[in-house]
Amino acid sequence: MASDSYVFKSTCVELPTAFHAILGTALFLFGNLIAQEPSLALAGEPDVPTPYWFAALDVFETGENLPSRTSGYGCEAPEDWRMAIVWGRTLVCIADETLTRSAQHQSVTNLFNEETKWPRESPFSTIAARRPPVTRRMSMASSSAHDLMILAMDQFSRGIFHMPHQQTSDSSFSRAKELFTLASEVLLLAEKMDVATERQYWASWADSVFNQMKMEADMDQWRGPITRARGKCWLTVGSARVEELETALEAGDYGVLQSRDAEDARRGLTKAIEFFERAKGSASMNSTGLDDTDWRELSPLLTEALLTLANLTSDEQAREALYTRAEVEGGNLMDCD
Repeated sequence: MASDSYVFKSTCVELPTAFHAILGTALFLFGNLIAQEPSLALAGEPDVPTPYWFAALDVFETGENLPSRTSGYGCEAPEDWRMAIVWGRTLVCIADETLTRSAQHQSVTNLFNEETKWPRESPFSTIAARRPPVTRRMSMASSSAHDLMILAMDQFSRGIFHMPHQQTSDSSFSRAKELFTLASEVLLLAEKMDVATERQYWASWADSVFNQMKMEADMDQWRGPITRARGKCWLTVGSARVEELETALEAGDYGVLQSRDAEDARRGLTKAIEFFERAKGSASMNSTGLDDTDWRELSPLLTEALLTLANLTSDEQAREALYTRAEVEGGNLMDCD
């Protein structure tokens, strides 16, 4: 048929963004290394991580704007889920840096306006020269950590949607591990946020990803880490609710304990306690993937949740029962030493 001459079959093996995904990921990881050990930077290289993270964003955005992706012609390849995931993780790191600077009363705006002057022979100079003339970074100067996390969530949603569900020929790939890593990083950031509603929002988002892992993971291996992580999510959610009630309670207004916010806080803390106790139970049955550090952290977390819930409980008998449980659990900390 004459129309057969117009049939185009893609012979693309590698994704058009494969190079950008690898380079951007390398820059992201190098930034993480510099954040942990600044002395690893070579002479003439920044000993702070942000220039490397921003360079990673430039690389990802350049890859996103390749002609093969924007013209509608050429290789019809699937979305590069790996690039999207690391793009999101890079934004989480930058959001964390904005929180750190704010806590230290440093200018957050300067974080985005600082431009490293790279030598012409440096690959970073080439990256800067080839980035799009108008980049998303330019609009980030006034962005809060929450705003940056919205951008990260967009990339995570895209990456999770296109991530393979089944084990691939790549033995290093684990969907469960990818999901657990990104949700854990979001939760760590959520715990640092100053605004209670934002802590609650991102802890809830992380919990939704951990919950999704029930369909993605071998639960014999992941039961302990997932259950503990979900407990931390709900402890963060419940504690954020408590913060909104503290002013009234400190003023002696105990009527707020009957409010909807107090009920929501108790519900979150009760869920946290349930998850922590289940995590301890799975550990006692030797069906846990928890390492020693995670295991030792369970009792302090459970004690915190019990005490916080007790302080929100108006019924005296129920409150004393929670204090007793917290005292017992706190005594277990000595047994762990």
